[in-house]
Amino acid sequence: MATVVNNQNSIYQAQQATLTVTGVNPGDTLSAVINTKSVTYTCISGDTTTTAATGWLALLQASTAPPEFQQLTWSSVGPLITAVATTAGTPFTLSKAQTGSATCTLAQTVANLSPSDPGLSTNWLRSGSPGIPQNGDIVILQNSNIPWLWNLSALAAVQFASFTRYQSFQANIGLPAFNPAGYIEYLPTAFAFTASGTLPMLLGAGTVGSGPPSIESYSVGSTQIAATVLNGPTGLTILGTNTANTVLLEGATLSIATAAGQTSGLATATVNSGGTLYLGSGVTGTPTVTCTGGAAFIACASTIVAQNGSNVTVTSTGVTHAAVTVTNNSTVTWLSNSTITAFTLTVNSVFDKSQDQRPMTITNAASIDALTCQVLDPQSAITWTAGILTVAGVNSGWLQFGGAARISIAY
Repeated sequence: MATVVNNQNSIYQAQQATLTVTGVNPGDTLSAVINTKSVTYTCISGDTTTTAATGWLALLQASTAPPEFQQLTWSSVGPLITAVATTAGTPFTLSKAQTGSATCTLAQTVANLSPSDPGLSTNWLRSGSPGIPQNGDIVILQNSNIPWLWNLSALAAVQFASFTRYQSFQANIGLPAFNPAGYIEYLPTAFAFTASGTLPMLLGAGTVGSGPPSIESYSVGSTQIAATVLNGPTGLTILGTNTANTVLLEGATLSIATAAGQTSGLATATVNSGGTLYLGSGVTGTPTVTCTGGAAFIACASTIVAQNGSNVTVTSTGVTHAAVTVTNNSTVTWLSNSTITAFTLTVNSVFDKSQDQRPMTITNAASIDALTCQVLDPQSAITWTAGILTVAGVNSGWLQFGGAARISIAY
């Protein structure tokens, strides 16, 4: 075991690749491919390998080429076409295709080098010497204004003993899903690693610095994590398939499986005052979400406890929430047609169904403190299958009872 800290001192070097035309035939094609998009040259009568390369180059350089190709500088000499990253340190992934007797070769001639690449040993100090993390290492990010951006899956198979990101790491970790150049990002967008057992993750440690400004993304595969988030940007995301994952959220906005096609496991999430949690429909494991003064937006099946002034909004569709407990000045807004099995509403709290007219069902007898709480359901969208058990007498409002009673509601 060793302690490994970031040491981002690599030089910037522009990646370079070459395409060499080796065969031509009228009507056959040569294609350069980036991010599944192609720039294709169709050979014409009289072509040589040099004229084909010249014609292909013109297409690669054209302003109408896909934006991925416009991020490279293209040139040719004879049958050889050279592609160079316009911004040194920013990598690209280039492949080639061909049809018929038109042929070409592809070579990666100069590697990308960047201090933003966690796959380079010069960007780490392992026990005081350059070296990337190994299985069982304690990994720390701190004291840097240089982001982690490229080759983010380089450590995907390395088993960390723990991972800590200090607030003094004041740069983004990961890429946006949509590249500012105008395309869906095809390079890895999340810093990936794993562990042999449960992985402790501590994000936002320390009091010096402001942490990543806008993006912090992690991918932990099937590893079980126990994540504590003290601070983080609004663009904080964690993806991992283990349904035993746990999260304690103190002072950040965390999103889990909120993007289309994403899945991530979760067992429990605790959101304290200052924290905001977003759970997408791709969350598996039917987590228990306990909000204690924080906020949560939930689009998956779950058990919900909202307490101490919490605000929870549910947007799930067609699932079952095993239990929903709303207490101590909290509000749950139900923008959903999902079913609730057990329902408790106490101590100056609100269950708001007024903004969604889709019918829903509460299957067990609901327990409601009718003296201090409100159920807002002006469209009569809630079916109380087993009725309501009031926990105190009601002497005003639309329900009036002298003591605890089990009632049935008919609209």
